[in-house]
Amino acid sequence: MNKQVVVVDDEQDILDMLRRAFTLEDIDCICFNDSVEALEFIKKNNNMIAVIDIKMPKMSGIQLLNEIKKYNPLCNIIIITGFSSMARVVECLGGGAIDYFVKPFKTTDDIIVALKQCMERLNRWEEAISK
Repeated sequence: MNKQVVVVDDEQDILDMLRRAFTLEDIDCICFNDSVEALEFIKKNNNMIAVIDIKMPKMSGIQLLNEIKKYNPLCNIIIITGFSSMARVVECLGGGAIDYFVKPFKTTDDIIVALKQCMERLNRWEEAISK
């Protein structure tokens, strides 16, 4: 299973901040500012973890979430957004996202904890499959 984290956000500052934070934690990531390109990459590389912004041009994060889940229902998807509402949270979590974080972030610590939990889950799946 590909444990490289795909990060998708149309804001370059957010991508740079997350890349730096993840790299400091030895989390391998690749960043995209285009949701369509990110989807193609995920399909080709069978990525199992993605961090996705909701509001993006071309394809929204909700649409990207739905497309990824059609292709790979086991993909661990974390949503990030600056536009939060209870309806949006319910839509994302109901659509298969495993967590939801609101920008601006005070720290990236909670996102890193969520990513590490995803990686632990994937490790358990690999162990179960290999038995």
